[in-house]
Amino acid sequence: MNDLTSIEKTIEMKRMIAKYYAIFLTFVYTLLFPCFLWMSIFSLVFVEGSKRPISIGLAMVFAIFGIPLSMPISVYLMWSKFCRQKYKMTLWWGILPILSFIVAELLIDFIAPFFKF
Repeated sequence: MNDLTSIEKTIEMKRMIAKYYAIFLTFVYTLLFPCFLWMSIFSLVFVEGSKRPISIGLAMVFAIFGIPLSMPISVYLMWSKFCRQKYKMTLWWGILPILSFIVAELLIDFIAPFFKF
């Protein structure tokens, strides 16, 4: 009987952590979405008027557009997994925009220096 209550307490603790995590990231992504959306719209400057090939410029633009696109997807999937009581997946989908930001930055930092502006 005591083991059952400890398992229930563990599940309840995981649920509360996932809930507060999802609430916090939903709030943060809601605030950051307009900023990253404008950043991605202005990233078209990478293509226009530069000496780099158009394919490299478009790759960087699409990588930057992936950041704001991943935010609403992440919020939806976090809450979807939370409602299905898949708390580990809630935590995983919460970091999707962070991962897309890292990929975009790495792409820009490693590819852009090879081409002159």
